[in-house]
Amino acid sequence: MASVGGKLEAYEKTSVESKELSYPSVVRFAGHVQLKGVRPRTVEAYEMMVRLLARWAGGDPAQLGEERVREFFLYLIRDRQYAPQSMRQARAALTAFYTEMQGRTDWTVFASVKTKDPVKLPVVLSRKEVGKILSHVRELRFAVPLRLIYLCGLRLSEPSRLGGGEIDCEARAARRAKEP
Repeated sequence: MASVGGKLEAYEKTSVESKELSYPSVVRFAGHVQLKGVRPRTVEAYEMMVRLLARWAGGDPAQLGEERVREFFLYLIRDRQYAPQSMRQARAALTAFYTEMQGRTDWTVFASVKTKDPVKLPVVLSRKEVGKILSHVRELRFAVPLRLIYLCGLRLSEPSRLGGGEIDCEARAARRAKEP
């Protein structure tokens, strides 16, 4: 397992020993990707993905058919539980291998591999939590705009454009006069 500064590197998930599967097509593919002018990490990641495919299939990936590559994508999703970003990288690597290098432009499997990142909802603080945060702001020049932003539901940039007459402290509201 490769580690840098005690942290595991991101590609460890797909690591395959370099010398284990030295099919001529895989070696040629590494050179093909290098000629594209991509970063060394991308070359390594693409080559690792093709080596992982070779290990999974038990043979030279250049000899595989489209249906077998489709099964490999399903393996990555179901068994290896790849995240959407990892699936996009796998699709890019295998697209480069099969369509660019092997000339298999009629394959449709790459268009059918779709990924969607999960929607992450923002963290919403409770009134108590916001009050606790605002109570720690001692400097009045920071406390007033922060309270105004929270109480009136303003965007971060809006308090700087407000004038004194546009803030109604009683109603806890801010109104913006129409701009000329």
